[in-house]
Formats: sequence, structure tokens, C-alpha cells
Amino acid sequence: MSWFNRSSSAIVAALLVGTIAVSPACSSPAKGRSDAPKPKRTYLPVEDLPQRQPPMAPEERAKVMQELTALRERQKTLAVPNGN
Repeated sequence: MSWFNRSSSAIVAALLVGTIAVSPACSSPAKGRSDAPKPKRTYLPVEDLPQRQPPMAPEERAKVMQELTALRERQKTLAVPNGN
């Protein structure tokens, strides 16, 4: 028997004996699941809806629209190539 075969068979035997010694014969995966605590729910219940915000006032909406228009115009001027 070569050195490699002896060492590999020794490793396999050690792993097999270690696996048998660690796993108790009377346990089952189903038993372990029933003992585990149930996970907490992370979603909102149906009856606990977020509060709705009132719509923008007409003056505030006009101000925001004016600011957006000014920003778009500024971007257009910055995007125009110089022609050089």
C-alpha cells in the first residue's frame, strides 16, 4: 500500500467516525424545526396604513414648477456645444 492510499483512508475513517460521534441518532430535522422560534413579521399589517399627506397648495405647486422650468432652461444652455 502506498503512503497516499494509507493517509487518504485514515482521513476518510476519521471523518466517518467524527460524523457519527457528533450526530445523535435520536435527532431528526423535523424536530429541530419545531423547537425554533417563529420569525417576527417585518411587514405592516393591513389596518396600519401610513397617513396620507394633503396635496400641495396651488401657490407651492406653481413655485416648484417655476423652479423646475428654470433648471431645465439652465441645463439647455449648459448642454449647447460652443461650436469650436
